[in-house]
Amino acid sequence: MKNNRFIFAIARELEFRGNIIDAVALLSSLDSSTRDGYDSTDVEWQGNRLKTTSNLEVFYNYFDYLDYVYSANELQLIINKLNQKMDSDFYKSIYKKLNTDKNYLIDLLGTKYIRENNLKSALQTFKTLDTTYWTNNYNAWERDKYDENFAFDQNPFYSLKYTTDFIPHKDKFIVNKLSVTEHLIQYLEKANNPKTKQPEYYYFLVANCYLNMTYEGNSWMMRRYFSSSNYYEGYENQSYIDEREYRLKLKAIQYYEQAYQAASSQKFKALSLRMMEYAQNKPKFTQLAKEFPQYYDDLSSCNSLNEYFRVSY
Repeated sequence: MKNNRFIFAIARELEFRGNIIDAVALLSSLDSSTRDGYDSTDVEWQGNRLKTTSNLEVFYNYFDYLDYVYSANELQLIINKLNQKMDSDFYKSIYKKLNTDKNYLIDLLGTKYIRENNLKSALQTFKTLDTTYWTNNYNAWERDKYDENFAFDQNPFYSLKYTTDFIPHKDKFIVNKLSVTEHLIQYLEKANNPKTKQPEYYYFLVANCYLNMTYEGNSWMMRRYFSSSNYYEGYENQSYIDEREYRLKLKAIQYYEQAYQAASSQKFKALSLRMMEYAQNKPKFTQLAKEFPQYYDDLSSCNSLNEYFRVSY
C-alpha cells in the first residue's frame, strides 16, 4: 500500500482523538499479507499502555500494538465493530485486514481477559471460536498461524516442567485455551464449594495451572504470544497488566497456600508447602525443613512427590 506514513499519521491522529477503532483499522491496513503478520513497511512506532511511563516498546505491526497497549474492553469495541454490517466500500477496504484476522483478535480478547483475571469473560469469548480454529492452532500440525512453537504439549493441571509426572490424570481432555479456561473455572468452583470433600485437591490443580501459565510453565501461551526469561525488575507495572504476577507466580503461590490450609493430611500439607516454596524460587525449601523436618529429605527431590500427593484424592 502506498503512502504508508501518511496513513499512519492519520491513524495516530484518530487515536489521539479517542477514535481507537478506526485508528487500529488504519494501522492494520499497513500490515503486509505475510503468513506470520510481519510488517515489511518502513513504519514503526513506540508506545505503552501506561501513558505516563518512559518505558516505551517498539512496534512494527498493529497486532503486537493491540496486544501490548490496549485493554480487553477496548479490544471488545473493535470486535463489536467487526460484527456490524459495513455497506461503505471505503470502510470495507480499511477494515479488510481486521476482518481477515477476526478469529485471532477474538483469541487475543480471551487472552486479555485471562490476564485481567476475568475467567468467565475469557470463556465466553473463547467459545465464540469454532472447533476448527482450535484444531488448526496451538499444535504441531502447522495448519494455521499458531504452530508447534505455541503447542500445548502438556496438561497444565497435571504436569510441571522439569518434574516427573506425579498426579494421575482424572480428567482427560484436549488441551487448548478453551478447555483450560473451562477446567480452571470448574476446579475453582469445586475448591471454593464448602460441600466439596478434600478441596485441597482442586486448589492444588489450580495452583499447578497458574504456575504453568507463567514464563516458566508449559502453558505460557494462555497469556502471551511471545515469552522470554528476560525480566527487568521494576518495570513489571509498566508492561503487560499481569506482568508482575506472570513473573513472580503470585497466583500459583496463593493457591498452593490454600491447598496447604485446606489439607487434612500432614503429608499433603508438606507437599503444598514445598510447591509454594518452589514457586517462590526457594530451592532449599527452608520453611518445609522447619515445619516438616520428617518429610524434608523425601520432598527435596521429585522422586517421592507421588507418595505425598496420593493421600489427598
